[in-house]
Amino acid sequence: MKHCFALFIIWIIFAFMTTSCANTSEKYLAQITVGMDKAMVLDLVGDPKSTDRINSTDEWLYPYHSDGQKKYKKVYFKYGKVFEVKHYDPSDEDISGSYEEYTKKIKVHRKQKDKKFKDIGQ
Repeated sequence: MKHCFALFIIWIIFAFMTTSCANTSEKYLAQITVGMDKAMVLDLVGDPKSTDRINSTDEWLYPYHSDGQKKYKKVYFKYGKVFEVKHYDPSDEDISGSYEEYTKKIKVHRKQKDKKFKDIGQ
């Protein structure tokens, strides 16, 4: 009987550990502040689901659940320090369309960003 009880307790502990680490807690994400370094963020909320680097800015994506819905936060780093934390909605990114539409969007973006950009294809 004691053997069964011990196995049951081990099973409960294992189940709790695997489910508690599945998603980052909104409570901990709210504690991320501007100026924290990457190690501090990792200690607080763990590894991000994904990372990206755009124009010397690192972006870390963290999923979490709130009000029964899956939500996301992005943490932005410049020079290894947090400079912004904001909610992220994947539906805001328009990744549909053909390759030609995509290249047109890129060219428009480049022209807006850099007035000196010249379209080689014209």
